[in-house]
Amino acid sequence: VVTEPAGRGVLYRLNTEHVLYEHLMGMSTARAEIIRRITREIESWSAGVPVWHASVFGSFARGEADVHSDVDVLVVIDPDSGAELTDERWAVQLTTLARQLRVWTGNDGQVLDTDSSTLWDLVQTQDPLVTSWRTDALHLTGIPLPQLLREVRARHGKTSQSQNLVGA
Repeated sequence: VVTEPAGRGVLYRLNTEHVLYEHLMGMSTARAEIIRRITREIESWSAGVPVWHASVFGSFARGEADVHSDVDVLVVIDPDSGAELTDERWAVQLTTLARQLRVWTGNDGQVLDTDSSTLWDLVQTQDPLVTSWRTDALHLTGIPLPQLLREVRARHGKTSQSQNLVGA
């Protein structure tokens, strides 16, 4: 930081010529870089088992993560892919992402994978995870969360109670 007198006060400005300037700027954009890498990794799955929706949630999404925090990622398998959660290709993709999260951040990656049927069950039972996703999920790729919930409702049920729960 460079200081300059200004009347009875002092002005501070960032010293862009300092040897650490570029490193500090890199640190200030680390979260965006992590999000970009997660997105790129998941989008590469189109050659394997594609996702219907992916987002980060929890403390990382809220910008509250620390050195002890997990990086939580929600991935919903594409119901039109013909694959299931037990598909070996899906498992390899999830394991690779969790491993990459650890390498990129030094923190554990918790990848929560689900399908549309299980997601519908979570919505119907008012699982707190759904509330968490609605509150702080950061969309990565695939269809956005509100559209995902509407699609799940359309595929799995249309009772008046469930429509109120989905809120989409």
